[in-house]
Amino acid sequence: MKILITGIHGFVGTNLVKALSDENEIYGLDIVSPAKEGVVKTFSWEDLEKGVQGSRIQEFKGSR
Repeated sequence: MKILITGIHGFVGTNLVKALSDENEIYGLDIVSPAKEGVVKTFSWEDLEKGVQGSRIQEFKGSR
């Protein structure tokens, strides 16, 4: 499955990549877009506005 994870470089995003990358094709979305192990491509928010398609978008946000 192709999965786009927002906040890919944060704590939750990093752990989701570790948990899901063995059996899925992971794409990232964040305010920065350096390469990350286990991630096919990391998109910026500008890329998303242009159009990014995936099978499922899962967003987890931490709150304080």
